[in-house]
Amino acid sequence: MSTTTSTKSQRINPVSIGMAFLIFAVICLLIGGFFDYQISKNVAGLDEHKWDESFGNYFSFIPGTLCSMLIAFVGSCLVISQPHNFKKVSSKLIYLVLAYLLVGALVWFQCYDGMIREIFYSFHLNKAYPSNQPTGNFGVLYALAVAICFMGASCFMIHYKLGQHKKTLFKWCLFAFLVIAIQWLIVTTCKSNLPRERFFHLKNNEGNFRPWYSLIWNKSNGSGFAYSSFPSGHTNWAIALILLCPLVYVISPKKPWLTITTTIFVAIIVITTMFARIQAARHYLSDTAMSVFISATCSTSIYLLFYKWNKFSVN
Repeated sequence: MSTTTSTKSQRINPVSIGMAFLIFAVICLLIGGFFDYQISKNVAGLDEHKWDESFGNYFSFIPGTLCSMLIAFVGSCLVISQPHNFKKVSSKLIYLVLAYLLVGALVWFQCYDGMIREIFYSFHLNKAYPSNQPTGNFGVLYALAVAICFMGASCFMIHYKLGQHKKTLFKWCLFAFLVIAIQWLIVTTCKSNLPRERFFHLKNNEGNFRPWYSLIWNKSNGSGFAYSSFPSGHTNWAIALILLCPLVYVISPKKPWLTITTTIFVAIIVITTMFARIQAARHYLSDTAMSVFISATCSTSIYLLFYKWNKFSVN
């Protein structure tokens, strides 16, 4: 029985999961290279009055909220699951700086990278663009309150439910921190330097459409939100949840069904987000697929490095 379980567990390890998402992303990129505009035209339609009221626009607020919870959990792991025996004062100082940077990044992410908007919208789904969304100092306080609530809940779960896995949690936290940082750096760099007009901005002007493989680095005929289609930021938030798969795998290696369930949950969120961003006329299939490709590549390669360095136990 144990041999069977171990074999099943090895078949669904994080590398296999990452490769599956990677293959899926490549297939979508190939399809998008030929049919991006047609897919958006069929899924989103040309009636701009329907885009803001569509399921896709409403669902788009959910991935950011889930990603905020993930960041809070990673921050809590870094704080609570820390090694208590620092041999050098410098090591403790470096650790504290990382902890504060991560907590600060959570608040910054919520305030200035869409999280404050996403969380607020998720409670006002009857309005596409609530006019009374928190801004300014109140927005910062609102984001800080949400961050404290998320981290408080995460700390409670880690301390009382996952306390026996603190060493593993800390290793996973460092792994997750590295993946998120590299993944988002790549996505942000691409969005800033590979301008691509969003579908809602092109509307019926198919002649100005550029496929994802022909974008020109640092060359743009415009700027701003309308030209920041590639890749998809919302899909990047959704695919960040792939980090939960190695966490479940290392905590419960003898329960492969938990890894399977987590993988299915992440896949549903990712695929639904991809569809939502296309239906809302904000992105093309290849925009969303590239975010999946970047995340799957980062998480898989960094996991392999951690495994090789024996920094991330899989036993």
